[in-house]
Amino acid sequence: MSRRPSQWQAGRTGSGKSSLRLHLVAILSLVGSLVCLGATAANADVARRSDQSHDVTANPTCETGAGFGGEELTGCVQASPSGLTFTWTGYAHYSYVQQYVQFESGGTTTSQDITCAIPDCTRSFSLAPGEYSGWATLEINSGSAQRIDFDLVVGPSDPPIPQSISAPIVGIAATPDAGGYWEVGADGNVYPFGDAESFGSLAGTALNAPVVAMAVTPDGRGYWLAARDGGVFSFGDAQFYGSAGNIRLNRPVVGIAATPDGKGYWLVASDGGIFTFGDAPFYGSAGDLALRKPVVGMAADVDTGGYWLVAADGGIFSFNAPFYGSTGNLTLTQPIVGMEAANYGSGYRLVASDGGVFDFNSAFAGSLGGQTLPAPIVGMAPFGDSGYWLVGASASVSAFGGATIDSPGT
Repeated sequence: MSRRPSQWQAGRTGSGKSSLRLHLVAILSLVGSLVCLGATAANADVARRSDQSHDVTANPTCETGAGFGGEELTGCVQASPSGLTFTWTGYAHYSYVQQYVQFESGGTTTSQDITCAIPDCTRSFSLAPGEYSGWATLEINSGSAQRIDFDLVVGPSDPPIPQSISAPIVGIAATPDAGGYWEVGADGNVYPFGDAESFGSLAGTALNAPVVAMAVTPDGRGYWLAARDGGVFSFGDAQFYGSAGNIRLNRPVVGIAATPDGKGYWLVASDGGIFTFGDAPFYGSAGDLALRKPVVGMAADVDTGGYWLVAADGGIFSFNAPFYGSTGNLTLTQPIVGMEAANYGSGYRLVASDGGVFDFNSAFAGSLGGQTLPAPIVGMAPFGDSGYWLVGASASVSAFGGATIDSPGT
């Protein structure tokens, strides 16, 4: 099977231009063993039903690589009973992209150029159930960034694992009673589980920038989605109090947190800048500090009404909230990607992209550190006072401290 590169070229926002080249090649080979990226138990069952003797990878199989300006590009390959889907998200500096996809299934070779726009760069191919095996590469400028090896086996009665997603997951939020949670994708699609209800999403909406985080109202009857350009989208009983979508930001927004009464919210940018809306008070920011690593998220303190910011090195910046410690002086295996405040308001936890969990005045219930993951961890949500969920870019969820993996909600 031939390998044909595709050109990904786009205009960079602001002054100057830059180009990005992405090669995506998928080649089917039923001979040999491919790299296993951590198959789920359900996929293992599929493997046992197959007459093939090799391992399968997680479905979907995702990989994230760093690119221009330190921004990340995430690629996912997902199989379902109806076909194969390729999804790429990331790189806010780029909009127009062109890919070349080539793969083989059931003895038939498919080759196609794909033109799409970040953040919703998704292309599905309708195929009969079967085995989809091969590899995909990402090449940024002149260098190779990531390689995805996948071997996905799907039967007519098998559901997508863990769920069909239209874009990589970027965050998770728990219901107030911890009976469920929502996952949110970069395209603004929202997936409810357990007693979490769907109040709407941005699925199918053309976004100026990808969604990066979500926050839930105190009664769990609504939520806000925040995009990296500062846009805010409200659903259910979540009221819209304004956004930074019409402001020229120094750095992109990376997180959102709701005030304890749900009548306002904060946005935080990667430089530590804070934007307040509704009754959210301004207690300070890290926007004027020389940061060693960018800020990646925030959490509100229900006791004081203040907030914490967390950087990729685990450094904590507290504003009208007590400081309980940080990992800023530790050498981390992987960067911190998010934090969550304890429900009772006296501590917080940090999570790294490898699933490592760091607790400060808050109960430790376990982690994924040292394990092989199907995709990087992107966020966490609390389960009562002692547990939590971790979510990966592929939508896989891991539960700790009494938390359970919930069934899809309504």
